[in-house]
Amino acid sequence: TVGTWWGTDSKTRMQTDVDVLAASRTSKIAVIGECKYRNSFNETEAAESVLGKAHLLPGFSVEGYYLFSKSPVSAKTAKRFGNVRFITLSDLYEG
Repeated sequence: TVGTWWGTDSKTRMQTDVDVLAASRTSKIAVIGECKYRNSFNETEAAESVLGKAHLLPGFSVEGYYLFSKSPVSAKTAKRFGNVRFITLSDLYEG
C-alpha cells in the first residue's frame, strides 16, 4: 500500500501526518518520507521529524526513511543523518 497517513500521535496526543508511506501488510515492512518543497527549511528538524515517526506504525518495521526537498541538504546534514535518504526535486526528474 502506498499513500499518506493522518492521525493522532499517541506520544504527543496531537494531530500529525506522514507525507509518504509505503507499507506491506504481509511482511509488515514500511518506508516513510516527508516532503519539504520550500526554498529553505530547518534540515535537522525535518530529518529528526521523519526519524521520529516510526512509532506511528505499530507492528511495522520501518526500514527506510526519506526526505524529499526542493534543493539538496547540506553535506553536514547528510552525514549526520546517514540513515535518511535525501531526494531532491532534480533527483526525481533525472533520466
